[in-house]
Amino acid sequence: MSNSPFKPTETVQAAGLENKGDGAVPTLPRWVQIPVGLLLALFTLLCLLGSIVGLFTRNPQAPLLVPLVSLVMIIASLWLLLCCARMIFNWRPQQGLIGPGILRLCAWCFLLLPLGSLFTGYLEAYPVRTLIQTVVYVSIFFSLRSLAASRERRTPQPPIESVPTASN
Repeated sequence: MSNSPFKPTETVQAAGLENKGDGAVPTLPRWVQIPVGLLLALFTLLCLLGSIVGLFTRNPQAPLLVPLVSLVMIIASLWLLLCCARMIFNWRPQQGLIGPGILRLCAWCFLLLPLGSLFTGYLEAYPVRTLIQTVVYVSIFFSLRSLAASRERRTPQPPIESVPTASN
C-alpha cells in the first residue's frame, strides 16, 4: 500500500481504482472503457464533420477566421479520435501519444516550411510575415526536438543481459 494517510473507500477498492504506490496510473475497467470510447468517438466524428464543413464555408466579413478555426478543430478532432482508439483497443504506448521518431520527423517538416517560401515567391510578396513565420517554425522545430529527446530519455530501455564469461 502507499504511505498515504487516506484509506480508499470500498467502492474505490471494488472498482480497482486505488493507487497501489507502484507508480501505475489507476485505470477504469474495460467494460467501462469500450462503451465510453465508442460514444466519445461517435460524438467526435460528428464534430469532425462539422469542422470539415466549416473549412469550406466562406464568410465575407472574416475570410480567414472561419477556415483557420475549422482547421484547428479538425486537428483537435483527429487527436481525440486517436485517443478514442487508444481507449477502445487498450493501446498504451510508453512514449506518450506520439513517439520520439515521429516528433523528430514533424520537427524537420516545420523546418522545411520556410525553405518553401524561398522557392514559391512568398518571401518577396510578404517579407515581414515570412520573417515572423520563420521564427515561429524554427522555434517549433527546437521545441519538438527537445520533446522527442525527453520522451526518449523517459522510455524504459530493456535490460542488458549479462553474458557469462570464463571467469564466472
